[in-house]
Amino acid sequence: MKTETKYEPGYFTGKNRPTEWSEEVRAAAIEYILPDVVRWLEAGGEKDPDLDDLRKQLAGSAEYYRDGYRMASSLDRNYHWEVDSELVDMLDGLHYTLSDEKKIAVWAWLKDNNIFPKLIQGANVKVKPRDSTEIIDGIITKVDLEGGQYIVRCPSLGHIEPGGTRTGTLGIYLDYAEVEDLNG
Repeated sequence: MKTETKYEPGYFTGKNRPTEWSEEVRAAAIEYILPDVVRWLEAGGEKDPDLDDLRKQLAGSAEYYRDGYRMASSLDRNYHWEVDSELVDMLDGLHYTLSDEKKIAVWAWLKDNNIFPKLIQGANVKVKPRDSTEIIDGIITKVDLEGGQYIVRCPSLGHIEPGGTRTGTLGIYLDYAEVEDLNG
């Protein structure tokens, strides 16, 4: 389990759960790739690029796009960058960095707001999957303490039991608040 965070204790107190689109998550991901982008610019002849401008431009391209090609196209279109495949590959990695940074931020948010699971593995629950309007029954198959989520197997959605001979989806990830105890 993660025990260290880049956020000061209390930073997320009273705030909404961080997502990959949260400003602080995007900013942390951009800081992570910034040295590589600077090296790429300098290799292309740019001398002493303005880091604040780079952060704003990268944040602007990362605001709407999740893949390197679209981000690079946005940088070309909006900021007149001369992009190449090396930059596209670099920006493609931002998606994974956003995911990692979101995990760090969510862990800090959980700690700051004293959010812990109320249910255990094996509990029978009611859930409303994000892409559905109906409430269905499920079973918690795992408690993800770092992500503040349960993995819930819902047979009515075709989820399979682990260890069986069939292949398929084992369950869905749902935030603690999205799962209701059937016994309570």
